[in-house]
Amino acid sequence: MTLQYEIRPFRPSDAMQVRKLFVEVNQQLAPEDLKAAFDTYVARCLQDEFADLTKYYSERNGAFFVAHHGATGSLEEPCFLTAAA
Repeated sequence: MTLQYEIRPFRPSDAMQVRKLFVEVNQQLAPEDLKAAFDTYVARCLQDEFADLTKYYSERNGAFFVAHHGATGSLEEPCFLTAAA
């Protein structure tokens, strides 16, 4: 079975799922001795860039994209890509 994905620009309706995935991935990546540093990083990102991804990236001449599962409409890992213009 082949999975079909569509890469498309971020939509405000993606925000909750993108934030959730960002937190989960960083929790999995954090080595035991750096968990506090990762938690601080994640909290800062959620307050800054993740508060309004479209605005954050457009102000930097970039964009935020998601990989969208065509059949289910869900975002999948890795779900986000960023690109600067």
